[in-house]
Amino acid sequence: MRGEKEKKCLDFVKANIKSENYYAFTQDDIDEFKGCFNSAVSNPNSNEFPDFICDNGFIEHFQITSGKITRKGSEHIKELSQYKNQIKKDINQEITDNPNEIIEPYHYVFHYPKHSYEYLKKSIEENWEKHIESLDNYTGNKNIGIFMIEYQDSTIEMIENIFVDWKEGLSCGNLRRPQELDYYSLCRDKEILEFIYKYKNKINYVIYVFSKGLEIIKLNNILEINKLFPWNFHIVALHNTIRVDHYIPLPRFQEDN
Repeated sequence: MRGEKEKKCLDFVKANIKSENYYAFTQDDIDEFKGCFNSAVSNPNSNEFPDFICDNGFIEHFQITSGKITRKGSEHIKELSQYKNQIKKDINQEITDNPNEIIEPYHYVFHYPKHSYEYLKKSIEENWEKHIESLDNYTGNKNIGIFMIEYQDSTIEMIENIFVDWKEGLSCGNLRRPQELDYYSLCRDKEILEFIYKYKNKINYVIYVFSKGLEIIKLNNILEINKLFPWNFHIVALHNTIRVDHYIPLPRFQEDN
């Protein structure tokens, strides 16, 4: 049902937001953001832009992927859905075939399809521009615009490319170590930050939600964020990413006759 995943994402942000999640905010910015965010209610017209209406603006949610997108949608979501359905089918069949027996624990492994930073970048840019088009046609309050971007794949890692201009063969002792992340951080992706900065007159804040937490970025101050990173990050997909699910059945008791 449309609206459930959007509401779930909004509730996650409400439950997990902390002071360290704000990037390039003044205290006035935080107060403005909270005033808009905390007043958000679902759009009564569930098929129209935006997903949430605030006292002084709006929040629009969309998901991104680092997997391949076909005409039928996300390859990752399609294969993951098939995997989950197969688990349910196997367990239900086992219960049907052996109603009075103890079922052995099940272990399932899902091998992620191909992921890449190029796929992720394309997903961000295409989804962003699509929702900007919807914003342009929106006749409601646009004073404070918030995009809430959700990334669930968790298949990207990043390392700061500090040695790009370093003379080959030289040691650096312990002078500097690159930042290494086993997840994708939007606030460290200078290329994407520069892309969304172009829309600073239409969107005030971006909430980026991912497996490790969330980042909230003030678009007007993106250039200040980029000053903190003199080097770009090398961004790649994790290799051999898998998901393992364990199903341990609850004991079943026969009813007394």
